[in-house]
Amino acid sequence: MLVAEHGNVAVSPDAHGLRARGPLSDRLLTVLRSRPGPLPELADQAGQAASGTSDSLTDDDIQLTLHLLYELHYRGLAG
Repeated sequence: MLVAEHGNVAVSPDAHGLRARGPLSDRLLTVLRSRPGPLPELADQAGQAASGTSDSLTDDDIQLTLHLLYELHYRGLAG
């Protein structure tokens, strides 16, 4: 079910109601739903997202990604 489009990324809610806000948070949500393992390309994608925005404080994609990573580190994510 397509809910909205953000740039070139179609976003839809996952089982917990989270919606990707762009390619970086979409990739992270995909990674969190898959098997654990090293993903060095995710760090590269984060660097590209940070350098490709004029203001990372107002970039929804970067902010959602940071929020998810903080939650994962401090409390964990259900599911």
